[in-house]
Amino acid sequence: MKGPLTINFESFWQEGMHDWHGNIPERMTDDQLEEAFWRQSIAKKIIRQTDAHAKQIFEVIQPYISPDDDVLEIGPGWGNYTFSLQGLAKRGSTGLFENVL
Repeated sequence: MKGPLTINFESFWQEGMHDWHGNIPERMTDDQLEEAFWRQSIAKKIIRQTDAHAKQIFEVIQPYISPDDDVLEIGPGWGNYTFSLQGLAKRGSTGLFENVL
C-alpha cells in the first residue's frame, strides 16, 4: 500500500530489517530468538539511563524545547529521548508513563 506521497513504506520497513550483508537476521523470523534478544537487552538497561546515541540527538533537540512545552515521545522505547528533557519542559510522556517530566 502506498501513502499520499506514493512512498512504499512497507518496502522501506522490510529493507530496514536486513543486516549489513543484505540478510534478514534469524531473530526477525524466529519469535523465541526475538523475545530472548529483548529480554537480554532490557536486563542490561539501567532505568532512566540515556544511551550515547540519544544524548547526541538530545543536544540537537534541546534548543527547541521551552519551559512551557509539553513533550510526547512516540515510539516503542523506554524514554531514551524523553528522560533527557526532564526539567526543560513543563510536562512529558513516553506514552507508557504519564507526567514523566
